[in-house]
Amino acid sequence: MIVALVWTVALLVLGCAARPPGPRVPLSARWGVAAVLALAVALPAVPTCWQPARAVLRVVLELPALPVVCACALVLMLALASVRLPRGIHAYFGGPAPADAVAEVAAVAAAMHVRAPEVLQLRAGGGVAMATAMAWGLLRPVVLLGDGIALRLQAPHRRAIVAHELAHVRSRHVALRLFALALVLTAVVAAVADRPLVALALMLAGSAFVWTLLGQHQELAADAAAAHVAGVRDTAEALGEVHAANMLRVPFAGEALFFAVATHPSLAVRAAALGVADPAARRTAVRHRRTRRVVVPLWGALLVAALLAPPRTLAGSVLPIAAVLPVFLQLLLRVPFARQRRDHRALGLGEPFARVRLAVMFAGMIAVVAWLGAPSRASAWQVWGGLAVVGVAGHWHQLAMAPRARLQRLLAKGELDGFLRAFAALPAWRRRRPDLAIQAAIVRTATGDRAGALAALAALADHRGARFYRAFLLHAADPSAARALLAPLAAELPHNGPVQALLAEVEARCGAFDDARRRIDVELPTHPRDGSYAAVAAGVELRAALAEGAPDRLQPGERAERMLVLAERLSPGDPLVVARRAHFDAATGAPAAAQSLQRLRELAQALPLALLGEQLAEVEAIRAGPAGGAAAAAGGAC
Repeated sequence: MIVALVWTVALLVLGCAARPPGPRVPLSARWGVAAVLALAVALPAVPTCWQPARAVLRVVLELPALPVVCACALVLMLALASVRLPRGIHAYFGGPAPADAVAEVAAVAAAMHVRAPEVLQLRAGGGVAMATAMAWGLLRPVVLLGDGIALRLQAPHRRAIVAHELAHVRSRHVALRLFALALVLTAVVAAVADRPLVALALMLAGSAFVWTLLGQHQELAADAAAAHVAGVRDTAEALGEVHAANMLRVPFAGEALFFAVATHPSLAVRAAALGVADPAARRTAVRHRRTRRVVVPLWGALLVAALLAPPRTLAGSVLPIAAVLPVFLQLLLRVPFARQRRDHRALGLGEPFARVRLAVMFAGMIAVVAWLGAPSRASAWQVWGGLAVVGVAGHWHQLAMAPRARLQRLLAKGELDGFLRAFAALPAWRRRRPDLAIQAAIVRTATGDRAGALAALAALADHRGARFYRAFLLHAADPSAARALLAPLAAELPHNGPVQALLAEVEARCGAFDDARRRIDVELPTHPRDGSYAAVAAGVELRAALAEGAPDRLQPGERAERMLVLAERLSPGDPLVVARRAHFDAATGAPAAAQSLQRLRELAQALPLALLGEQLAEVEAIRAGPAGGAAAAAGGAC
């Protein structure tokens, strides 16, 4: 066993350091490294180096195939992910980072006495900026920075986030996680190779446990290193903004259990570790730490007991299942986004047949597991049929998502004309898909063809999503037409947040301020972690104050200012929030008005699909003088 563990670590080091990570690594190099690493999983079958070669080969061949193959597959995926960028982010890869971001990373790296890694940029390519950052790779690491880090965060906060990622690089946290996971897989194969189902369950549970056990300690250590470089206050504020941008600042049901098994600690725990938590955050941090002190040791004890439990006993059957159950606590992360998903589906913008594909795939997996667990395996049709069903569902999913991934890659690179050409090259039945057609219409609008975009959406007839986005494209230029589209849609979907918020914005542009207030006040409590609704409420009060000539209603402490502060706390750097701040500063003549306007210009240029042109024109009109402000407040004839 000791020989196997040493060789596993050695092969991982040599293999993963063979090529630097990056988007272009030759296929032969990737699979060659993966093949070498996969051999490490079978090493526990080698008893000692002085055994005869025939005996060693016989032991290897007598290993049950299922756990060895699964462990090899998991290590293979780790190998591929460590010598190149993870596949999940390829669609968001925007190429090398801008020169100023590279220079900023180099300056922080020099302060931390770390060799400056390669810096790559992640971009969603739509109307939002990705407020995320990560360090990846082993001996030749790379730092991935979302475009939202530059667009949403101020310079001291950016420095803190960069220092956090470089702390991961300096401490080789990625290498430690990968090594620990490979050792756990090796231990599982060595301990329960004769029990395929138990091996499968413990591989899943063991890998998640290692990720959880090491992840939170590494994140807190990186926070401490970033605070040493960038300052405690700036580090805490930067972490708060990143959590808020990902809608994780506001508490949600089950968050203590979720953060007990998550790879990252909660914002309250991180603030308490830095010593800047307020009393409420300290109480939350104590609750989260107490829950983790119970869940993690219990989970580890279940894993060890499952490894040591004798086969063909009640404990040997129940303990592996119990060890897997904590993994499903991570599904609690879906709770904060449940309302957002419901609103999305209500507009008919969900992925068609996604649930059908998932159900078919699970049915195939259940058939295979039932065949493996049956006392008699006389018929092989069940397992081959289950594998075939899983393969068909997987291929179906790949075919369905491939065009979307190609289009997303073009958006991430900022190639809007290339996106339109690729969309036009799709088959006609794919171009009629509402979600793709709506995305193409927004891209057309960004390239100046608003009429063509509206005509394309009108061709989708009464589809709810198409009607909503037609109103969105018209709400600034023609509020009356947008109101005519939204009023019946709001009656059909009285609890849909995006529809009600957009209609409140349109009603404010039309001068129906009381209707707009009543409408947005209903939606504010149901969306407590999305600052865009508070920004709409602030916009309603701002337009009312400008239209009625009541500038005193824009003073600190009034509803407009309170709603704007809430929006900036919940969604800092959100395009709508930034536009509302620029609008508010221009209307009140704040000293920071020029700075807010410049930030809005930069955001409009960096995120063309956010369609901030009308917002920018309104702010410039307000700064031009009282006449422009009155025209901007009117918005359009209704």
